[in-house]
Amino acid sequence: MKIAIRRQLMSLQGSNRIRMGNYVVQRVGSSLNYRVMNARGELINIFPINDAVRLLMNQRLEEEPVEPLMPA
Repeated sequence: MKIAIRRQLMSLQGSNRIRMGNYVVQRVGSSLNYRVMNARGELINIFPINDAVRLLMNQRLEEEPVEPLMPA
C-alpha cells in the first residue's frame, strides 16, 4: 500500500489534486513536497513525500476511494 500511495502522489502534476480518504493532496511545484488539506480544503501542512505517505497510511482503513479532483 505504501508504494501505491507514493506512486499516486508522484503522478500529481500542476494544480491537480487528489482525495485520499479524509485528505486532499496537491504537489508543490516540481519538488517532492505536498500540500495536505482537510476535506474542506483548509491547509493542514506541507509535507515531504515520506511524511505525506506516512500520514496517509495512518488514517483509518475505512477510507473513501481515491478520486482525482478538478484544478481549482
